[in-house]
Amino acid sequence: MMEVSRKRVRRSRYERDKANAPVVPTPRTLRLARMVATLGVSTTPQQIALSGLEPKTLQREMRKLLDLGMVRVIAVPRAALAPYGARDHSLAFGAAPNIAVMTKAGMRRLVREELLVRELPIPDFTAVSGVGLRHRLLVTSIRIWFAVSATHAGSTLSHWREGDPAAIALSASPRRALRPDAIAVLSLPEHRSLACLIEADRGTERTAPWVDKIERYTHAFTQGLVSQATGLKHARLVVVTESIVRRDRLRSLISEHAPAELLDKVWIANLSDLSDFDLSAPAWVRPSVEGPTEPLLPPSVLKVGSSVHVA
Repeated sequence: MMEVSRKRVRRSRYERDKANAPVVPTPRTLRLARMVATLGVSTTPQQIALSGLEPKTLQREMRKLLDLGMVRVIAVPRAALAPYGARDHSLAFGAAPNIAVMTKAGMRRLVREELLVRELPIPDFTAVSGVGLRHRLLVTSIRIWFAVSATHAGSTLSHWREGDPAAIALSASPRRALRPDAIAVLSLPEHRSLACLIEADRGTERTAPWVDKIERYTHAFTQGLVSQATGLKHARLVVVTESIVRRDRLRSLISEHAPAELLDKVWIANLSDLSDFDLSAPAWVRPSVEGPTEPLLPPSVLKVGSSVHVA
C-alpha cells in the first residue's frame, strides 16, 4: 500500500486556521489581545517590547488570536516599512514583520470579557496605504517607548491620546487647530506630572509645513492653550525622527524659526537612540542648547523625595 505523506503543511501567516483555534483563550491571550486593541496597529517587535514576552511565546499567542478570528495580519512588503529615503536593494524582497490589528469580533469579545469598556476604533490599513501605515507605526513605537521607559523608572504613562482627540483648538474655527500626533502624560514621583506633545517625523515634510507647526505650537504654549488641554502646568514638545540627519536638520530649523518661549520646551531624538527605554538616557537634543545630547528627564526628577522641579 502506498504510504500517505505525513509532512506538515506550513500555515499561512495571514490566514485564519479555525481547526487549530483554542476552545477557550487563556487570560494571557486575552490580555495580549487587549494590548493589540489599545495600540491600534502594531508589529511583532513592538508587541514583544511592550508585553515583555519571549518572541516565540508572543508568536504562539498571536497565532491563537489569529485562529480565533480576534486579530488580522496585514500583509505588506519590507519596503513598505522602510525609513523614508531608504535605497537598500534588499528591501525589494521578502515580507515585513507581522502587523496586527483587531477584528470587530475580537473587539466584541474583549468587551464581553470586560477587558474593554467599549469597542475601540479599528485602523483600516492596506498594502497600498504605506505612508499612513509607516507614520502610524512610528507613533506606536513612541507610545511603547514612553510606556516601557516610565515603568522602568517607577513612573507611569497615565494618559495617551492620538489623532483627532489630541487636537487643540487655536480659535473658534475648527480649521485653526494644533494637531500633534499624540499627547502623553507621565506621572512622576512626588505627585508630579509632565505632558508631552508628540510629533512623529518621518522626514517627509519640507520647511514650510514645519514653520507653520512652529507658529501653532508657539501660540498654543504662550496663550496657555496647552495647559488648558492637558490640565497640567508643565509640558514639552517632543519630536522623534527616524535618522540623526533629520534630527539635526529639525534642530536647526526650529532654532531658526521658534521664539525663545518655545525653544526651551522642544526636545528632539532619533528613534534608534531610544532603544534602552530609559527616560534618563542622554538621547535628546534641544534647539535652545548647544552641546551634547541630554536626558528627557534627569535621574534626580525620577527619584522619590526629590525636590527638583519639572520644567
